[in-house]
Amino acid sequence: MDEAPDRPIETDTVATVSGTTVDSATSSEVERRRFPLIEKLAWLAVAIVYAPVIIEYAHEWMIDERYSHGWLIIPISAGLLYMRRDRFIAAMGAGSSLALALVLLGLIAHLGAWYLQFPHVGMWSLVLVLYGMILALYGRAAWRVARFSTLFLLFAGTWPNRLIEPINLKVQSISAAGAADFMAFLGFAVMREGNRIEVPGHVVEVADICSGYKKTVALLAFAFLYGHVMTTTPFRRVVLCLSAIPIAVLANVGRVAALVLITGASGSEGLARAHDPAEMVALGVAFVLFIAFGKALGCRLPEQL
Repeated sequence: MDEAPDRPIETDTVATVSGTTVDSATSSEVERRRFPLIEKLAWLAVAIVYAPVIIEYAHEWMIDERYSHGWLIIPISAGLLYMRRDRFIAAMGAGSSLALALVLLGLIAHLGAWYLQFPHVGMWSLVLVLYGMILALYGRAAWRVARFSTLFLLFAGTWPNRLIEPINLKVQSISAAGAADFMAFLGFAVMREGNRIEVPGHVVEVADICSGYKKTVALLAFAFLYGHVMTTTPFRRVVLCLSAIPIAVLANVGRVAALVLITGASGSEGLARAHDPAEMVALGVAFVLFIAFGKALGCRLPEQL
């Protein structure tokens, strides 16, 4: 009697990794449960509630040059999280229902800000809600992966004028005094009265928009991003962030000094032509100086983000 040919025994598919057997069917089931309907509805609700907030901020980014860098913040945050999506998914675990208190607190803050017509709370409220949502749905390990991307959104927010005005005036005064002293050091005949710098026949006024506050905030945001991405020590990250302020002010002093020089040579017409391009050049110089300082500190690109 012929023996029946050997046939593979039909069993459930299994995979062995480092001595541990994992049922692939169970693994697929876990994948399917990662984004249940209730989870999608929760994120949809957050998007609906905060869409008007983002639109309102976008209006501020458009009309107020001090916050024009806000257009870049959300894409950068989303891009960082997208690049770390594999790490985020791998870190997903059991969430905590207690974190829903953070979501509730953020929503109450949002409602209060809307009722009191105080828009500056919107971004803080959104970050708090995102923090609570991630903790509640995915756990602490996932939050650690998404933490910087979420907190970086705060740079897209706005601040009450009564808080930033003293800072703005101080940077404005330093820029005017520094430019006047630098031009006098070079041998030019200049006189300064407050934020007005006089050259023979012309006056250059360091207005609010030229104070350097815009460059300072933009470079500070870049400093946090640069320090986070680069491989370096925590102490050097702090030094990097602190260095953004004097570097931005120094770049603005150079910009004002250049405009004074151009005004003395070409008059008010030359000042008008050079005003906006000088802003872009000064911002570029500030970023170059900052990156050079980072390299001098020993910061280097990581092997992977």
